[in-house]
Amino acid sequence: MIEDLHWIDQTSEDYLAFLVESLAGMRVLLLTTHRPGYVMRWSDKTYYTQLALDLLSERETAAIVRGVLRTEALPDRLVGQVHEKAEGNPLFAEEITRELLERGVLVSDGAGARWVSEASVDFPETAQDIIRARIDRLDEPVKRTAQVAAVIGREFGERLLGEVVETAGLLRERLQTLKHVELVQEKRFFPELEYIFRHAIIQDVAYQSILARRRKELHGAIGSRRSTPIASPSTTRCSRTISRTATIQRRPSRIC
Repeated sequence: MIEDLHWIDQTSEDYLAFLVESLAGMRVLLLTTHRPGYVMRWSDKTYYTQLALDLLSERETAAIVRGVLRTEALPDRLVGQVHEKAEGNPLFAEEITRELLERGVLVSDGAGARWVSEASVDFPETAQDIIRARIDRLDEPVKRTAQVAAVIGREFGERLLGEVVETAGLLRERLQTLKHVELVQEKRFFPELEYIFRHAIIQDVAYQSILARRRKELHGAIGSRRSTPIASPSTTRCSRTISRTATIQRRPSRIC
């Protein structure tokens, strides 16, 4: 499964198109996801099928809200307001609910969820605004950890991250905080511990929050530490970091 093709870079798209060409007649299921508007180069293949996902209904939005709040009892008007603002987007519905929790507008406990200050409820305009606000509320060391991880890519290894961040001895604690607020999650444990941002938008917002000069420094530091290939699953994903280091230092850009 390959998610978020609308973020894909040209080299990866070329390889994927080459791979798709070789799948005819093979018993292989390749599942990809992308936003409306992205045009796939293999859409003319007879063995290609596109499935359009409908927007969430209010009932489905309610299920997401209950999942985030971990309770079945919801306050009046919450689901309606989240559904109206999210416009059927599941990520937006999740982030709106978490935003209300983190701001203290909502509380959720064993008795259910309830408003604390309903009169002051205001919803950010976009998912990016919500995620940016959530990242800004993190303690500064935790925020910097998220930013460095975002430069590495949507997926990042703890070992490489530890070589770049300040005070690496506290890295595990800061990653636990990022896991607790559900910005990242563990991806694999062997041969090394690796994490992934829960959504590509989260990585992008964290990346864009870094000053251009600092981005250049981080790209250079990460590239120099990957100059000697290491036999691990992350080697291939990070190869673009190595090959693009010189270009990036002249013109900062997004890795993944």
